[in-house]
Parts: sequence; structure tokens; C-alpha cells
Amino acid sequence: MRELLKMLKLKLANLLIREKMLRNSDTSHPINARNLEQIRSQIKSLQIKIDMIDVLQSVEHEFKRKRSILDATEQDGSSQ
Repeated sequence: MRELLKMLKLKLANLLIREKMLRNSDTSHPINARNLEQIRSQIKSLQIKIDMIDVLQSVEHEFKRKRSILDATEQDGSSQ
């Protein structure tokens, strides 16, 4: 999952650069305006995916933390 997150962040950085380049171009031209709109849509989609992965990682981390606490509690109870 970490590799996927890195790949998505690199892709996001690339799209942000492309967006900046298109903003600096003639956006009154229909092709440039359409390309800019498509890139912005892709950026939003990637940001949602990155946020979802962040949430999943947080949930996974919390689950592992609670699991280790539970396991430690069970070991303490069985050793007495």
C-alpha cells in the first residue's frame, strides 16, 4: 500500500505541474481549456484516492495497536 501511495503522489505532482503549465498557456483556446479541465478532474480524483489510502492506513494502524494491547492483556491474564 505504501508503494501505491508513493506512485499516486508522484502522479499527483506530475499533474500539478501540467496544470500549472496549462494555466500559464492560452486557456481561451478550447483545447487548452478542455485539457486544463481534464487535468483538474484527474487531480481531484487522485486526491480522493490518496485520502482514502490515508484513512485505510490509519484504520489499519489503530487496529494493530488495539490488537497488540488486547494480546498483551490476554498474556498478562494467562500468566497469573
